[in-house]
Amino acid sequence: MTIRVSIAQYKVLVVIECKDEARPIDVGTMGEFASLLRDVKANKGVMISSSGYTPAAIEMARSQGIDTRTYLDTETVDWKSEVTIPVLLTRAKLDAWSVRFSAVPGFPWGAPTNIPFPLIETFAEDGTPLGPIITLLGRKWNHDESLHEPRKYSSAR
Repeated sequence: MTIRVSIAQYKVLVVIECKDEARPIDVGTMGEFASLLRDVKANKGVMISSSGYTPAAIEMARSQGIDTRTYLDTETVDWKSEVTIPVLLTRAKLDAWSVRFSAVPGFPWGAPTNIPFPLIETFAEDGTPLGPIITLLGRKWNHDESLHEPRKYSSAR
């Protein structure tokens, strides 16, 4: 069973699998379910069993973020508060940025005019490709936490 819901602009997928077997659910069955959740990119997984779980299956479920329930649990659980999906939303806004270019002796230099500025490819002094300008800016942002404070920054790199 799947539950699909939109929360703001985010789509959420919860997958629920029910098992009615004579023996407790083992680690193999739990592993198959965990694999399914990864394949469909589910935000949350819940397995319900009529016969319980082996300790190894419970440990695997915990490590994979899968909720485990027995048939009897489903009668008493307040699903609205029990099945939760942790979400962290962050927003970053870059108002302005500037880039300084320098030519390396022996290499001709000129900025292409047919490519949007953020997509211009950059190279190290030895000619090694560094990626487009926007990628360099993203790397700098992701790896330098000090940039996340509102103010002006400059970098020699």
